[in-house]
Amino acid sequence: MRYTNHPRTGASVHNMQSLLLQTLAAVLLLTRPTAAQNGTDNPGTKRGISWIGTKSSATDNSIFASGKTPITWYKSWGAGPIQDQSFTKLDFAPMIHSLENLDQDIRVINGLRYENVLTFNEPDGATSGGGTNIEPEDAAEAWADIVKLREGKNGKKISLPATTGSPNGLEWLQKFNESCWDKYEDTGCEFDFVAAHWYGAFEGLASWLGTLHETYPDKDLWVTEMALPQPATKEEVQGMMNQSLAFLDATDWVARYAWFGAFREDEANDWTGDAVALLDDDGDLTELGALYMGGEARGFEAGDGSGGGSGGSQGSAVSVRACWWSTVLVSVVFVAMF
Repeated sequence: MRYTNHPRTGASVHNMQSLLLQTLAAVLLLTRPTAAQNGTDNPGTKRGISWIGTKSSATDNSIFASGKTPITWYKSWGAGPIQDQSFTKLDFAPMIHSLENLDQDIRVINGLRYENVLTFNEPDGATSGGGTNIEPEDAAEAWADIVKLREGKNGKKISLPATTGSPNGLEWLQKFNESCWDKYEDTGCEFDFVAAHWYGAFEGLASWLGTLHETYPDKDLWVTEMALPQPATKEEVQGMMNQSLAFLDATDWVARYAWFGAFREDEANDWTGDAVALLDDDGDLTELGALYMGGEARGFEAGDGSGGGSGGSQGSAVSVRACWWSTVLVSVVFVAMF
């Protein structure tokens, strides 16, 4: 092939080909789908979800791990992670729920790659209300087995039992502490972080967390369940969430938090009411759900989800545009060369 000057620019066709190839390489590099565009870039926020399996979970789960989600972790009240491909990018916090399956739960958790372990769900609460009704002395007795999870090169971090956010909860923790020092006079019941629950107004949440922080000032705090139950209206629940998120994100001793409501409105229980639900009856984000997912700043709005919304899919659009421009440039290079 004989290289001649381009009639309009004076540049040789050889130089034009070289320039186009370099431009193509640069564009391909710049438009290559990034982790964020593919929806795999978790920004390292504190935000998670308290996940409850429902008949709709298989179709609803993906919204919480899609696009530019702020969700980085979840709990399920169980020792093992849920079997859902969309959740594999999220961190999981296994739980030793009660004394009932203690040995089995410890074996399961020992075999997991996840680092942080939650212990005893509302031991001060009655089983009829979701608690586990564990005596502080019995919990302290079981700690000899639980604390072994901290050992070895794959040692876990374990939480203090998560009591109800009430005077009963604080009293239970005090008795647990006393029992621990009675049984293990050199160490007490060793743990790595504090787990807390709160159902009520923001002012109560801030007060309860402040009490726990004052009691355990050297430990990070996780809020593993929170919501404002009925008879609160949807507007009141949104107001509580707005205040809580700002407070929790700005408080350095709060390491993680999770909203109770990763389900559809018609799947909410009678005690919380449907205003806490992050999803509507079709499996799409409610106004509350869009708020928790970061809103328009992260590409989420009410109506996104399995029922027909986009679910923060800006990354797909970027990838399509990248492929289109790459195709155009390949065509230009091909024509210029031949």
